[in-house]
Amino acid sequence: MKFKTAFREIAIYYLLSFSITLFTLLNFYNGTGHAENMLSLFYAVTIPTYYFFIFFLVSLIFFPLSFIPYIRYLIILPKILLDFLLIADVIVFRIYRFHIDLMFIDMMVNDYQGIGISYNIVIIALIVFLALTLINIYLFKIAHRISLRPVKYIYGILLILFVAGQSVHIWGNKFNRQYITKYTPFFPYYFPTTSNSLITKLSNNFTFLVPEDFDPENEKVNPVNISGGSGLFNYPLNRIELNDTLSIKRNILFFIVESWRSDMMNKESTPNIYDLAQKSYKFKNHYSGGNVTIPGLFSIMYGLHPSYISYAQSDPVKYKTVLTRTLAEYGYDIKVYTSQNFDRFALKAMFFNGIKPENYNCIYKGKNEVIDSILTDKLIDDLKRDESNTPWFKFLFLSSSHYHYNYPPGHKIFTPVPKNSEGFLFNKNIDAQPYLNDYRNSLHYEDALFEKILVNLKQTGEFNNTIIFILSDHGEEFNDNKRGYWGHGSNFTKYQISTPLIVHLPGQEEQVVISKRSSHIDIVPTILKQFLKCKNPVSDFSNGYNLFDLPDKRNFVITSYKDKCYIIDDKVYSTGITINSYDVNDLNTPVKHINYSELNAIKQEELHFIKKKD
Repeated sequence: MKFKTAFREIAIYYLLSFSITLFTLLNFYNGTGHAENMLSLFYAVTIPTYYFFIFFLVSLIFFPLSFIPYIRYLIILPKILLDFLLIADVIVFRIYRFHIDLMFIDMMVNDYQGIGISYNIVIIALIVFLALTLINIYLFKIAHRISLRPVKYIYGILLILFVAGQSVHIWGNKFNRQYITKYTPFFPYYFPTTSNSLITKLSNNFTFLVPEDFDPENEKVNPVNISGGSGLFNYPLNRIELNDTLSIKRNILFFIVESWRSDMMNKESTPNIYDLAQKSYKFKNHYSGGNVTIPGLFSIMYGLHPSYISYAQSDPVKYKTVLTRTLAEYGYDIKVYTSQNFDRFALKAMFFNGIKPENYNCIYKGKNEVIDSILTDKLIDDLKRDESNTPWFKFLFLSSSHYHYNYPPGHKIFTPVPKNSEGFLFNKNIDAQPYLNDYRNSLHYEDALFEKILVNLKQTGEFNNTIIFILSDHGEEFNDNKRGYWGHGSNFTKYQISTPLIVHLPGQEEQVVISKRSSHIDIVPTILKQFLKCKNPVSDFSNGYNLFDLPDKRNFVITSYKDKCYIIDDKVYSTGITINSYDVNDLNTPVKHINYSELNAIKQEELHFIKKKD
């Protein structure tokens, strides 16, 4: 068979077979609500083209089989499997309100009765798969008989729709247009395009791209007394009830250090933080919600498992964290100092929507050590200028300890440092000590910036009225597992997910060490319940616990940008390309037996803030 003929046959087959996919996808529009305007409707119409091209590209891997007579029908196998997965996801999503992932498939294979799958359902699934197979075989057999001359034009139209739809999403994501972003959580394996830098450049040059009603600096803060409303995300479950009798409102400082692993909070690397820790609560078994920045910060600011991120992003203004909503309602002055661009991933809208422009200090272009110094000085300047009695919440996020590990020459105290900072990219098993030294020097620098803040807190008299949280977004690995992993975002062992957490209370003079497991998701409930005395139960707004009332045993959900894991005891169950199960302390220690009962229980926590189907 000639190449051109074979390719045309596949192209026609896909157009015919995609009717099955399209019919299946229509089920996911249920619950998205009506399209608010023509742009929302247009974007909704383009979503299936995403699946069309993804499925088509996957099947092209099998294209060489077209030239082998007896096995050429295997080229349609990916399409059959993907359609079957979509049909199964329709059922799962209707029942459980989450999409099938590799962990669910593993549970289904090994403990299908434990998740409520009966023999009858298995038989029905086999019948559906057989029917899909027969239909696709028939469509493939007749594809070469169909004279569909304009096939290339149809593909061209679909491509134009795909590009146009993704462009609309880039725009809608940048400007927080809920009528665009609301569709994402409903569709399985749907990762629409985002490009904050591109749309920023375009909107600066072509101002008509900016919505008329978009004013990011002056959007009003939505009242704290809201609950989920429409959509899948039901957050918070009930309105936050403020405590009218709250008489003391302490200042709150978040000092967040980028990529700071738990064993690097010590007298040598961070001497000033270490000294304060001797008069603070030290949580020695603390975990981030992610091994990368976005889920790490989300878990800090929301008190939710990071698997809820996409739901919050679908309408970031409406689902703004209850932490800053509640602080604003109590009259707190909220100020931000960040070296990360929070416009990406809608973080600014999710965390700080409505903040006054003069209170939002974001610098992310330039050398990290310079930016961190500027932000620190700005915070200190604000401390000196503030003569009111208004309680404040200050959020400081420093990035010098992110790779490439930046610091002034005076902080080069751990040596040797690498001559080539990229050396580990070419030799995964290179000596880690120089790179670890470089990293520790950057931490030492950030510790010095903390000392400046601490000194000024004391000089201004605010120290004894300020609750200080010192922590990180995630950890950092230096081939500790001897498997060639460096940095973060690549596995879920303690080196990448365990971070320091120091909490200093006003007037505290003695150290209290907490050995129970704590998490970033415990910070929001601690502030709302312990310090702001909100009347709601923690379960109304968080998956976490009060840090001062932790349970003896608990499990976690932790995510990266591409992966997710469940941590049960010391076992990591990762939902990567393969089901990786290993010990949280050692990637080389496999987990032989999966606790499906505990796994199912932690998955239920991921549904706590998802609306039940009516």
